[in-house]
Amino acid sequence: AGGIIIGANSTPSTGVAPVTSGPLGTGTLTIAGGTSLFADNASRTLHNAVEVTGDFTIGGSGNAALTLAGSIHLGSLADRITFATAGLTTTFNGNITTDITSGTALTKAGNGVLQLGSSSMLNLGNAGLTVEAGVIKAGTTDNLSDTSLLTVETGAGYDLNGNNQTSNAIAGDGFITN
Repeated sequence: AGGIIIGANSTPSTGVAPVTSGPLGTGTLTIAGGTSLFADNASRTLHNAVEVTGDFTIGGSGNAALTLAGSIHLGSLADRITFATAGLTTTFNGNITTDITSGTALTKAGNGVLQLGSSSMLNLGNAGLTVEAGVIKAGTTDNLSDTSLLTVETGAGYDLNGNNQTSNAIAGDGFITN
């Protein structure tokens, strides 16, 4: 647990080439429960793979958004990510996977916006996604498996962002928009 303020981008800054340098090195970034991960006063992109081992907070300062462009593995625990900065968009642009086979794999909390990138897929298997607060914006068609339960709580939203989504299970009193 603790806090990390990201003050630089990783290299390369685009594409899928391996990370050759960056503010957190070239390996996998492990985010433990209780960790806070923020961009400094500029928008930052990390291409490192990410391993999540517990609930964490993510955000930025002012207009300083953070993009996690590497793959994100949620592990075997149901994870809650709090997007702490209202009005700020955080982007996940890598594939998101989990070891959970049922229940909720990921809960998005906090009033910030989670933008799924155009190359991002939520590979949650039969596990679900809950939008507890704020908004998740889809980055491509069928970002979420049709077998995953999508729960959108009151006051929260899932924005298809002009994309199609096939879903066999939707719950909650929140909004879904396109």
